[in-house]
Amino acid sequence: MLPLGFALLGVAFAAWTVFCYALAAFFGALLRRTIPAMVATLVAYVALATATAVSIRPHYLPPVAVPSASINNSTGWVISNFARTPGGQPVSLNYLYSQLPASVQKSPDQNAFSDGLTAHHYTQWTSIQPDSRFWPFQLIEGGWLLALSVVLIAGTLGWSAGGERDSGSLAGGTRDRSG
Repeated sequence: MLPLGFALLGVAFAAWTVFCYALAAFFGALLRRTIPAMVATLVAYVALATATAVSIRPHYLPPVAVPSASINNSTGWVISNFARTPGGQPVSLNYLYSQLPASVQKSPDQNAFSDGLTAHHYTQWTSIQPDSRFWPFQLIEGGWLLALSVVLIAGTLGWSAGGERDSGSLAGGTRDRSG
């Protein structure tokens, strides 16, 4: 799964496109100024896209924990790495690194950390979103984006309809008050 390119593929790309159009129309109706509406759309899009990629998308479905030794490049999207104590309790790798002797911490050997964990009966694990979840994630993301788009379109239509009733006073034009 490609975490950075995910929104540029499949259903999610179409949903993000519809969402951005609905967002731009909403801000256009709300602000009634082109440049401020474009800036507001860009800021809102970047904020939501960043929040989605960093905080929301990794949690669409619970990640799967697998032993790190079984990971290869095509296994999936790596969410986090951790270790388990001999009793099976998860602990952070940073905590374990600080607990190992200085000889292991400063060792030029790349396998010293792993060897130190193994010697103390710890196992390394990786939390992943498997590649098999690509299409379910696409459909989840597409679904909530399209629902949000419907809300924005309804808001745009509601705001526009309300604004047209007062368009004479907003435009600053003159009305014929003689009749």
